[in-house]
Amino acid sequence: MKKAALFLPSVAFTPPLELSICHARRLIAEGYEITTFEFGKHIIRSQFNQYGNIIMHIYTLSRQKQFSRFVPTHKKVYFRRSVSNFSFASVDLNDRNKSAYLSVMSSLASRFRVTDFDQLPHTWQIRFPYLIQSYQLIYENAIRAIQLENISVVGVFNGRFFDSAAIVSAAQAMGIDYFVYDVNRSASQYYFYNTSLHSIQANQEKALNFYDPKNLNHVNCAHEFFLKRRSGKRTYEKSFTAGQKRGFLPKEIKNTRIIAVYPSSDDEYRFLVDESIYKCVDQVSELSMFCNELLKADLDYKICIRLHPNMAQMHPTALQRYNLLAEYKNVYLANPLDDLDTYALLDAAEIVVGFCSSIILESAYIEKSTLLIGPSLYCGMKLGDEFSSGLKAANFIINKYEFTVPSKVNSMMWAAYINLYNDPLPSFSIDNGLARVDLLEILPPRIWRILSAVVKLYYEIFEYHSSSLTLKQKIRDILRRSKAIMHNKWS
Repeated sequence: MKKAALFLPSVAFTPPLELSICHARRLIAEGYEITTFEFGKHIIRSQFNQYGNIIMHIYTLSRQKQFSRFVPTHKKVYFRRSVSNFSFASVDLNDRNKSAYLSVMSSLASRFRVTDFDQLPHTWQIRFPYLIQSYQLIYENAIRAIQLENISVVGVFNGRFFDSAAIVSAAQAMGIDYFVYDVNRSASQYYFYNTSLHSIQANQEKALNFYDPKNLNHVNCAHEFFLKRRSGKRTYEKSFTAGQKRGFLPKEIKNTRIIAVYPSSDDEYRFLVDESIYKCVDQVSELSMFCNELLKADLDYKICIRLHPNMAQMHPTALQRYNLLAEYKNVYLANPLDDLDTYALLDAAEIVVGFCSSIILESAYIEKSTLLIGPSLYCGMKLGDEFSSGLKAANFIINKYEFTVPSKVNSMMWAAYINLYNDPLPSFSIDNGLARVDLLEILPPRIWRILSAVVKLYYEIFEYHSSSLTLKQKIRDILRRSKAIMHNKWS
């Protein structure tokens, strides 16, 4: 009989628990015998329990037991600490291409909005080798289990963070299939075999196969998505423009020819292990070349760089690099929390420039002259003119080449995809933001949930990282995180 394995420690969160249960059922229906890779008596750090805390470890074990109640017929393989010959002295933080380093940085970058190891809080620089060790432990345990149990396919939630990335690396090393699964903030869940969730090609194939321009539900969903974004209403994610002053443009850019530039926080993509999937460009370096080249050409454009609101959470050192762009006399820089209205700027601009921001979709939707710099999920979709560097984008403008008219249909296709798409996964659903199995909500064990939430809240409050947020904004952000923790949501 074919054998499949699932990595269970991610089920400490919801919806990873519900997704894992339903994927186990899917695999059983496909003729697989299920094995689970689980944590046992040995504390191993995970994306949920990055601190190696015993209370959070026990909570993880209790959630693994909940999985077993829904999938009773499976074999359990418990990961141990004793398999590794790991030495802290062997951790070379200068070797920043190893998958262990990249996946640990990916885990921490999403939390702290950092772009480099040196920007991590000091406590996390100290903890960093422990996370490397956990990656190694998980990897070696997985290699051993795949061999002993004759596993032919393994599944993990997300696949980007250090614990699940170790499983993916083990599957690749053993030459077996793997799949990664996740859910976005709409009701959409999806999974990919033998590639990353961030794969440009895989995502575009799903979107192209899904969207039907004759389907009124698809079309209306896309129109509604763009309308809500402009109105500051929640879509599949919260609105980042709700705090801006509607219609406001500063006097410095009024009555000028505007090139609107929209950088974005790229922590989700910067440290991907497989750079062939998605290799980020350095946005500041590319923008510096872009602005300098246009300045030398003495064109009468005003380049307005509108930093994304969530970039306020970036480390001050990283944000300062963007602030230096304001030294170019043809540049106006709007900081993350400025009043400048993202959409008033979009409407006023002659040209829109983006990297991996979804503003590219919105620019294409209203058929603005749009330039894309570097790789993104939107490349190859005729949403604008694409360039590998800021220098090439600037020369395109200087030489007055004809702009491609962006495909409004393709922007609508992507909007429908991110809001409506679901891969086949029987018994899984999301209702009012709550993940369910067979329409049932799986409540975590009350006592251990409260205890683990208290522990996580302690770390959130007393180890808050450096950023450009005001005290009021930091309190609001902590409360938001606290709410997610108390509801046990993936955050």
